Amino acid sequence: MLIAYSQVFAQKEIVVKDVQVPDEVRIEEFRSYGTEYEEQIQKGDHCLTFNLLYPNQYSYGDGIYIYYNRGFHFPYRIFICYNSKTYFFKYAGFSAPCNVIHEYSECINRLKIKDSDAIMYLGAIWDYLRQEIKTDYGYYKNEKTDKK
Repeated sequence: MLIAYSQVFAQKEIVVKDVQVPDEVRIEEFRSYGTEYEEQIQKGDHCLTFNLLYPNQYSYGDGIYIYYNRGFHFPYRIFICYNSKTYFFKYAGFSAPCNVIHEYSECINRLKIKDSDAIMYLGAIWDYLRQEIKTDYGYYKNEKTDKK
């Protein structure tokens, strides 16, 4: 019976609803991938963007967002919108989690995030990093080895 349930569930179409971000944010999402995304951005192209703190909130506003391009090797990235200012993290959590944490400190200062909001956002970043550290998106992680 469990197998039948799984088969029925697998046949249902699951619609993932994402946040509709302004055009300037949408373009910056693609630019954040640098040379990894070499195609010209077309009208209507967008990364899938979700609110990390409130996954069922689909309107754009203050918050921390996770986004990704639909390609297989594009890692999840994050940005923060606070008081109409946006900060895109340069580093991806899967390859440079400590750099993401350092960047978050810079982001707090640059956007002048209140303490209560900073703590709430930090929890979302911790969840993001905890998931990202488990994957490599097909990239080789250059780990330092001790040579004696």
